Parts: sequence; structure tokens; C-alpha cells
Amino acid sequence: MSHASDLQKQIDTHTVHIVLLTMCTFGIYPLLYLYRNTKVIENITQYKVASDGLVIGLAACTGLSSVLLTEYNAASSILNLLITVVSGILYLVWSFSARDAIQKYAHGTLNIDDFKINIIWTLLFSFMYVNYSINKLAEYSEPEVNSDESHENDEKMTLEG
Repeated sequence: MSHASDLQKQIDTHTVHIVLLTMCTFGIYPLLYLYRNTKVIENITQYKVASDGLVIGLAACTGLSSVLLTEYNAASSILNLLITVVSGILYLVWSFSARDAIQKYAHGTLNIDDFKINIIWTLLFSFMYVNYSINKLAEYSEPEVNSDESHENDEKMTLEG
């Protein structure tokens, strides 16, 4: 039986940590995050997110971009800008694929109809917002206990016991 917290338990990454690690590694950590968690999301949701080629393409773009940063001419600057735009598009492709897989999983498998991952936030924060949404999905598995009902149940058990 699937639980809403399964994804969060497997990925186990706070969004703040992603932001800090991305800054500390100068953009390398997102590649590790995508490589490590694509299969996790696919295995739990049973929906395809992305091929290994997408992550490899992102790694190639990142490597080429860092090499081109050492060159100081117009051609390398334009090429570097183009590679950066392609990288951004690939991150968005992964983010929207993961978003769709997680929403289908939440609606179909978990029967959580009110779980939505915002398109605008996904567009602005890409994989970081997807991670935030995974952590939010885990909150749906926590049972909400009404303290009055809980207290009444305790009294009944005491009286019966």
C-alpha cells in the first residue's frame, strides 16, 4: 500500500539544503539531485519522468559552460549564453515531467484530489519547487486528530476498562 510520505522518505532532502548546496557547488549539486532522484520518483509513482540522456545532457551543458567561461571573446560568450538557455530548458522539462508524475500519483494512487503543484512556481523554481511539493505531499499522510474526539475516546476506554 502506498503512502503519501513514501516519496519524501526516499528523497529525504529539505529544499533549503538544495538551495545551499546549489550555491556551494556552483550549480553542480542539481545534477546529482536529478540523477539520484529521477529513478526514485519513477519507481514510487510508476510514471516515467526523464531518460538518463536528459541528465547526461545537463551535465554536458554544465561542463561546456564552465569551459567556455575561461574564454573571453564574443563567440564563446554567445555560445555560453545559448548553452545556459538550453540547460534551463532541460531543467524545466525535468521539472514539469516530475510534476506531472507526482500529481498523477497523488490523484490516482493516493486519492488525494486537493494536491496541486503550481505551474508558475514550477516555472520559476523548477526542481527546487518539485522537491518542496514532494515534502508537502508527505503532510497528507499525517492523520489529523481532533483533540476533543481523542479525549472522548480516552474517557470511553477508561470507563469500559
